[in-house]
Amino acid sequence: MTQSLRLIFGFILGSQLLSSSLLQAEQSEVEFFEKKIRPVLVKHCYECHSVEASAVKGGLLLDSREGLLAGGDSGPSLVPGKSAESTLIESLKYESYEMPPSGKLPEHVIRDFEQWIDTGAIDPRAPTQKQTQAGIDWEAARQFWA
Repeated sequence: MTQSLRLIFGFILGSQLLSSSLLQAEQSEVEFFEKKIRPVLVKHCYECHSVEASAVKGGLLLDSREGLLAGGDSGPSLVPGKSAESTLIESLKYESYEMPPSGKLPEHVIRDFEQWIDTGAIDPRAPTQKQTQAGIDWEAARQFWA
């Protein structure tokens, strides 16, 4: 086998191994989210912070990744990779807002959220209907100026 063929074969094999390990890592991150993060959000947050809420409090939607990144009235709720800069963590620790208002979550749950954010906040949820329709409402604009 010539040197260039060995190099090409090595590159292909290396890239396959890398993509396989990245896929496994992402799958484990999704599993972590589904087992440790989503159930807490559903149980303690969605009543006030989802598109299904009768009134979304603080303008904050927590039922999709886009909602978490966009944040609410006080800005983005999380910074992927930086739990220390995420207002979501401050709120869970009762350092700024006190969320959930029904009582502080156990420390191990807060650590799960920190770990999730520090590893990139992988979130497989699709954007909610409300978020996919975001944009300019041209009909409302026409009515305003009519």
